[in-house]
Amino acid sequence: MLKEILWFLAGLFVAHWLIGLVLGFVLPLIGWSTNFWLESAILVVLVFVFYNRNRPLAYGIIANIVLKILVMVFALSIPFI
Repeated sequence: MLKEILWFLAGLFVAHWLIGLVLGFVLPLIGWSTNFWLESAILVVLVFVFYNRNRPLAYGIIANIVLKILVMVFALSIPFI
């Protein structure tokens, strides 16, 4: 049980920090721009890669995608509040 929880948290870490670091810091250094859809596409590919190998890791990545969507919906709804 603890092992699955740690893998889930690792999935959140991989999805949030590693992808964010690469897309938010490294790509602009070489002149490439990034956006939410590129990051989401990479995360979906990671889910497909890890789903059969390590489900808790894939679930962590899925949770990160859901959190990103919720944050985006909340951020877009602020002007209407």
